[in-house]
Amino acid sequence: MQMGLNRSERKTRVSQDKKAQTNRRGSFLTRRLSHDNNSAGSRADDKPKAVGSLLAAALLVGSLSTFPVTAAQADNSERIDRQVQALAASVEAVSDALFVEGSNPIVTSRELASTSSPMAEYISVLAAEAASIQAVGGVTVLDTTAQIIIDDTTADQDVSTGFLHVTRTVAELPEGELWEEMIPITLTSSGGALALTSVELLPVERLDPTEVAARAATMPTEEGAASIDLSGPTTHAVQRINATAAVNYAKKWWNGRNPAYPTKYSNDCTNFASQAMHQGGWQPVSGFYQSDKAWWYTGLTTSYSWGGAENFYRFAVNESKRATTMRYVKDLWLGDILQYKARGATNMSHTMIVTNWINNVPYLTYHTSDTLNKPFTAISHLDVTWFALNVL
Repeated sequence: MQMGLNRSERKTRVSQDKKAQTNRRGSFLTRRLSHDNNSAGSRADDKPKAVGSLLAAALLVGSLSTFPVTAAQADNSERIDRQVQALAASVEAVSDALFVEGSNPIVTSRELASTSSPMAEYISVLAAEAASIQAVGGVTVLDTTAQIIIDDTTADQDVSTGFLHVTRTVAELPEGELWEEMIPITLTSSGGALALTSVELLPVERLDPTEVAARAATMPTEEGAASIDLSGPTTHAVQRINATAAVNYAKKWWNGRNPAYPTKYSNDCTNFASQAMHQGGWQPVSGFYQSDKAWWYTGLTTSYSWGGAENFYRFAVNESKRATTMRYVKDLWLGDILQYKARGATNMSHTMIVTNWINNVPYLTYHTSDTLNKPFTAISHLDVTWFALNVL
């Protein structure tokens, strides 16, 4: 556990983890148009950033007025590359301002009016996550790297799909491990300028800091629900599952789709969690595909309990007794499952697996959108009901 790193130590740690990140990047990238800081590895040691101007740059990159380039300067591909790099650099800068320096940029109504709403909304999500982390403590973000990845099949069209790949170095994570997210995006080219026209974000309401504190101070009333209070001692229950195998599987396939499990879901979080549980030792249970007593997959389809968040909960907790609910999120351990139910929802909305646990903070890995080692404190402000499942 690395706390209180000085500037030289931060620079060394960031450089080491970025090198590990570079070595791990695989062939899933179809076309990389990126702003890549791997050779520098020194963001944590740079001069302080002017937050206001960087935020303004990020907002501008999200609009159609972004950095117009004349035909004499470059062809269309070069113009796209230049603007993609500017967008990635702006995301890095704003993320570092929020997560590393702890700054809180203020966006004026005039700036918001001139920007694309997807970029403004993404920045607001980053600000809420950073504030949530800083309010609880225990997670130290050292550096951000952002890349724009455009799918080859859409790269030459006016509307392109791809991903915003955001990587953060976290001091507390084991050396070589990172917090990574692959966020689906859509880019539109018009008149030589590039616009970010959609960012796929969780459709979940957020609590303000006062509401978060109040919720942490009270126990939830719904049966099986868990408290978000991370203070005090923890109790980790005994597991029979091979947690190491489940966690290693989740870390390996966090941003990929294993051909050994050919069934594809647009919302893939529970399908992915079931794969990790299977790798950890859970054996399939035959039965009618709609039955919560069954849990299986084939090359063509799966049971509802394999791919559906609510059905997974019913199978794991109520029917098979392969998991039990815990009263506190902090009591989760490696290989355990965290689910949530959005406000007003009848069924579970999302499923995640714990792949690290440090300072009472579970780090979560999941699909849709593909995420590795995201600290719970980055999402503890969501207006949801949490369910912490100790996997047996």
